[in-house]
Formats: sequence, C-alpha cells, structure tokens
Amino acid sequence: MMGEIRFQLTEDDGVDANRLYFRRQMLRHGRIAAWLVGAIVLLLLILIVLGNGPDLVSDPLLRSLVGAVVILIVLIFAIYWFWLPWQARKLFRQTKLLQGEITALWTSTTITYSGEWGSTEIAWSDYHRWMENERLIVLFQSDAVYNIVPKAVIARDEVAAIGRYLEDAGVKKT
Repeated sequence: MMGEIRFQLTEDDGVDANRLYFRRQMLRHGRIAAWLVGAIVLLLLILIVLGNGPDLVSDPLLRSLVGAVVILIVLIFAIYWFWLPWQARKLFRQTKLLQGEITALWTSTTITYSGEWGSTEIAWSDYHRWMENERLIVLFQSDAVYNIVPKAVIARDEVAAIGRYLEDAGVKKT
C-alpha cells in the first residue's frame, strides 16, 4: 500500500510534539520511581493536614522535604506549560523548512518528504523510535531529530499501516 498526504505544520504541532516527548521522557528510565516518591510525599502531606502524620511544624527535615517536593512540582508544571511551548514556538519560527507545504509519500519500506527545499527519503528502519497521540505521529531519527506527521490529513487505515510498517522494521514505539 502506498500513501500520500500534503500538509503544513503549525507552531501548535511543534508544541504538541514537544509535550508528547516530555511526557514520555518523564516516564522513562526510572523516572516513574521519582514520581512514586513524590506521590508518597504527597500522601504524607495529606496525612499531616488531616492530623494523622508527623508534625510538619516541628520537624525541620520533613519541612525541607515537603518544600523540595513543592518546588519540584512547580518546576515541572512551569516547564510543561510555559517554557516548553515558548521554546517549541521559537524553534519552529527559526526552522524555515517546517513552514512550507510538505508532501509525505510512503511505501511499506520508506517515507519520502518533499517541499520547496527538496526531498529526502528515509527507510522506516532508519527511525530510532516513534510515538503518537490523538493529533500526531512523531518519528524520531535520533533523540533530538524527529519528523512530525499530523493525523488530521491521514485516513485511519493509513495511520494503522504506518504503525505496522514501523513495527515490521523493528522501530520501537514509546
């Protein structure tokens, strides 16, 4: 099966791709353990507020721990909701190749991107990994370089076919 689409990426596509990547990174490589520790501390805070836990006021170590957790949570939310979108939009505006119309043509073994800048053909097996959400497919050539394909311009069966091609090529979905 061969597929072809034409699309133009937006700054919001870049923001969504970066947020998707950020969420997945937060769950990889043991980061889930950090989230579990945070959840335990949060539970401890709830117990303190309800009066069933250690005394937060008189225990300086516990106060410090709670303060550190609060700062960490605020920092993560600030990155996700403010810095990450700002950075993604800035990078999108700097990358002129992303701002014109793009044509993507794929077969069972390759995907070819074309635009005013020329064209490039990438074998599915050359991708490092891939991820998706309800709006996008993000194809990683490396941890830092990726291609975005908006799902709005692809039929459902073609989205499934792309997933199968990547799976058949041994590309890991994260």
